[in-house]
Amino acid sequence: MDCALSEFNRLETGSQTERVDDMVFEKATFQDRWNVHLKAYVNVWVRFHELILNTFEAKDILLIHYEDLKHNPLSILKLILQFLGMRLDNNVLPCLKKNIQGPYLRKVKNDHSLFLESVPAELQAHIQELSKQILDKMMIQKLQDKWI
Repeated sequence: MDCALSEFNRLETGSQTERVDDMVFEKATFQDRWNVHLKAYVNVWVRFHELILNTFEAKDILLIHYEDLKHNPLSILKLILQFLGMRLDNNVLPCLKKNIQGPYLRKVKNDHSLFLESVPAELQAHIQELSKQILDKMMIQKLQDKWI
């Protein structure tokens, strides 16, 4: 949800670093915009993942969650490089640590609860089910690759 919320903030404020004010969000018309955005975002997410799963074999896919990348960027970067058969150069590590946040850090964090509480239960269930289907398909493909 962090990724969808981040994109919603960018679209609504026109800025990479600003966020929608909680008081404004509580207005019904604004919540309607959030719900429309979220449904559209989920549709794009589903189509993208279906395309990836139908185009590539499971062994060629590394599933990274935005939230994991956001909260533990260096570990995830190491995992990505390992997946690609590369190593993280220790000379680069201090530079990465120093610049990991970049210039687009939001000045004020969102209270995610306002946004998440407004997500319809059916949409939350849909997202969870699609995530499970993606992981299941990847697991089946990996098992088939072991048997072939």
